[in-house]
Amino acid sequence: MDGAASVLEAFFARQPIFDNRGNALAYELLYRPSPDALSAVGDPAQMSAKVTVDAMLGMNLSAVTDGLPAFLNATREMLVDGIIDNLNPSGLVIEVLETVEPDGDVIEACARLVGKGHTIALDDWFENDPRAALLPFASIIKVDVLDRSPQDAGRLIAPLRNGKLRLLAERVETAEVHDACVAAGFEWFQGYFYRRPEIMRQADLRPEQLVIVSAMNLVQDDSVADHRLGAFFKRDPALAYKLVRMANAAPMGVRQIESVEHAVSIVGRAAIFRWLGLLLAASVGQDGVKRELLRETLVRARQCELLAEPARVRPPGHLFLVGLFSRIESLLGVPLARIVDKVVLPGAVAAALTSRDGPYAGVLSVTEAYEDALWELIEPLAASAGLAPGQVPATYHEALAWALQVGRTL
Repeated sequence: MDGAASVLEAFFARQPIFDNRGNALAYELLYRPSPDALSAVGDPAQMSAKVTVDAMLGMNLSAVTDGLPAFLNATREMLVDGIIDNLNPSGLVIEVLETVEPDGDVIEACARLVGKGHTIALDDWFENDPRAALLPFASIIKVDVLDRSPQDAGRLIAPLRNGKLRLLAERVETAEVHDACVAAGFEWFQGYFYRRPEIMRQADLRPEQLVIVSAMNLVQDDSVADHRLGAFFKRDPALAYKLVRMANAAPMGVRQIESVEHAVSIVGRAAIFRWLGLLLAASVGQDGVKRELLRETLVRARQCELLAEPARVRPPGHLFLVGLFSRIESLLGVPLARIVDKVVLPGAVAAALTSRDGPYAGVLSVTEAYEDALWELIEPLAASAGLAPGQVPATYHEALAWALQVGRTL
């Protein structure tokens, strides 16, 4: 299999790693080399190491990670056989798995990689870890804190707090654990807490968000004429300005927008509704965790939309709304049921969101499983949605590129 084919067939998702200020500083690439690896017998992390590296060689890592470093899990085979040596050390962290026995060959491989400029991380560090022999070559230590108290994790890393090593807590799932890990001395963090923040203190939508919701409902109401819709936008100059800008950018051959009402007719209601949904999602603020969650929301929405055609589900725009609103609770800090009560959504969209029912639910489920790297679920979920497993990764790659571009404009 050549590098280009590997890239097309590669199953990878990404999970952000944050500093203690909530800024994304890297992504771990959660990877499987092919659809076959989803159901193959044995440990998938040990399979097809050369295919994995071939895919990394073919990928534009900077595009995948938006210019941030990428963490790549490394098996013993990948280390010892020298196939990692072909990877560019710039922007890459080699993450040595806990299953790797630090024998002489592995020690020699780590020394060689560091000599070539690679950064080494030791994954899932534990008590009396035999990989202590690799500490002279390591720059990052990762500790799984899900099944241990932060106090125990703090005692585990105490001997490692030497100023040379970065200490990373992974599988952090609550705000309390995050705060305790900060107090224990961890500097970097990874886990579902940062990707799916708990319902925050916000009890309801903010006034500017309610304006967007009101506009969404008016756009959906066929009894509301364009001039009434234009009058509503005029009450919010910032919203009206953005609408006119979007109309100017529309590929309609219109040289000049005469009015807000003209912009409404040029853009069209379906496009305006989608755009307002994006604005609602982007209204979360600018802290690092929220920016990252917005990006992942855009990826999910676009991937759902791209999967509509192979899944033979229409219209694709409804799948976009399903993906977008499926994360809106975490983004806005408001319960989904309350948001669905306020926004007039198509019935099948609401059913997929609130009861995981209807024609769109299957596409949403396979998209969620893919972004969480739940590889063992991809094949059955894809089948239930009328998809082949190999159709899923390409849409993720395309959605990721789209989300990075759109996120910058938002």
